Amino acid sequence: MTRVAPPRFASREHELLLPFDLKRAGGDVVHSPAQDPPRLVRMPWVQTLHGLLPLARRSPEHAGERRLWARWGPAYVARTAVIAVSEFCARQGVELLGLAARLKVVGRVAPWYRERIGAELAGSPRPELIDLLGYVGEGLPALYRGASALAVTRRDESFCLPALEAMATGTPVVAYSNTALPEIAGGAGRLVRDGDLRQLADATAAVLRDRRGGPRRGLQGACSLSTTSAKPSPILCHE
Repeated sequence: MTRVAPPRFASREHELLLPFDLKRAGGDVVHSPAQDPPRLVRMPWVQTLHGLLPLARRSPEHAGERRLWARWGPAYVARTAVIAVSEFCARQGVELLGLAARLKVVGRVAPWYRERIGAELAGSPRPELIDLLGYVGEGLPALYRGASALAVTRRDESFCLPALEAMATGTPVVAYSNTALPEIAGGAGRLVRDGDLRQLADATAAVLRDRRGGPRRGLQGACSLSTTSAKPSPILCHE
């Protein structure tokens, strides 16, 4: 549906009428390449971030644009996802708008753990940024490719296939330094003291700040893993 409003009413039309047009048109998700997202959309919304020069430089000539960003900023934070046009732009979004990464937890949850996990989730300062995905089948490679990092919290790994899968897609790995993990991910991942959750969180944050080097190290680590020194064993590796 196309409307042409007088220039002085164009922003109000975009703000107030576009949400109703989208609801009437239907669809599962909306992507907006425009800079000014409407605030009243109730469906999943993906927003493109082009830059934050007025907020970064704070010069007097950008005062009017900063007032606009005071209104737009919360709308960006509330979006389902934000696509930045560059790594630099993404870092600006984190620093200047407070955009935060989502934590996606993958794997089946045993029934006797569900109550404890629910309590931990409820006590999180940002529970809306945590997705409990459960078992993921064919969509797992796409999750690896779209992730900024894989955090492995296991304390007992004989091989850790998820770490190798993540590195093969260029996704950096953060894990505890225990059992087989130094052998699998030590050359490409970030290993921290076993059981130290604070170190694990800090290392994950460091990977998010340095996303340009992580994928390269992940691919190099996956390619360099060798089985030539392994002794014959009756244990089979399953997919």
